[in-house]
Amino acid sequence: MKKHIFTSLFVCCFIGFSSLYAQNTLNVSGNSAKINGMTFDYSIGEMTLVSTGYQSNFIITQGLLQPNQSASGQSNSPSDINQWQNLVKVYPNPSDNLVYAEWQADKMADCSYQLFDATGKVVLKGNYQQVSGSNKIRLELQSLAAGTYYLMLRGLVAEDSQEQFSFKIQKVK
Repeated sequence: MKKHIFTSLFVCCFIGFSSLYAQNTLNVSGNSAKINGMTFDYSIGEMTLVSTGYQSNFIITQGLLQPNQSASGQSNSPSDINQWQNLVKVYPNPSDNLVYAEWQADKMADCSYQLFDATGKVVLKGNYQQVSGSNKIRLELQSLAAGTYYLMLRGLVAEDSQEQFSFKIQKVK
């Protein structure tokens, strides 16, 4: 009986202490990249083109991102990000040719988009006149090699705040 209690106590302590450090990481390696005049600092396991904050030409990413995180938004007003996260849709993803970015807006604005490859090179870019109501951008990926690309949407406007979003896109075949 004593042996059973001691073993149970040992297992409970082991489980308790092992989960104590579950949220800590030690980043032993990383790098910095300059893409289109902006500096990206990252660690192993972190996507470099998904940002959570910026100041002029400096973008700071936060923590290690989960692998299923495929989009990020940024705004002058933090409360706006949650509003837009569900409004901007990029589909189908993955795709072998056409990809669409679709969102609703409450006013007209000049928007731009850029598609970056994994090295940070702009492979596709354009401008778009956002209208009040439904907006849709069509991207043709057929001429691009299979791989991971990052779509940056800039200038989306909602309630007088400009938004910037980036999306991870997988091109297949």
